[in-house]
Amino acid sequence: MDHWHRPGLHWHCYAWVGSKRPEDTERRPPEPQNGRRPVWNSPVPPLEVMHWLAKSADRISLTTGDPAGAVEWLGKQLADAPGLETDLSAGLRLDHARAFLATYPHDVVWTYWTPGQQLRSVAAVSCPRTHNPTSEPPPPCPLGRR
Repeated sequence: MDHWHRPGLHWHCYAWVGSKRPEDTERRPPEPQNGRRPVWNSPVPPLEVMHWLAKSADRISLTTGDPAGAVEWLGKQLADAPGLETDLSAGLRLDHARAFLATYPHDVVWTYWTPGQQLRSVAAVSCPRTHNPTSEPPPPCPLGRR
């Protein structure tokens, strides 16, 4: 299957900043009600990447159909708030993101500490989801795209 020409393929980009790692209970989406999962308004990063898509659409920082657009956004996040000197370099992270997204329409998720002691989580999440390692059905596109 030619994944780059899959109809509707796009990425939603999300960012979160905090002063500590959120508790796992905060990182789980609400349970489904009547077969549907309610919109999740929590700003904290989820335990499972696909659950970013279960969040309210106003949590999306950028939506792009081009992997280069997702990498550019990720680079801006690193430029605006770089990681610690002991962390992976921005260049290495971006090279990995480019290679990863060029291979298959995956997600790219980074969580890291800044010199100012902020914990940052940034994510470029592929949508619509075509693979789910769990038995749970993936959330639909938060913007209603198909």
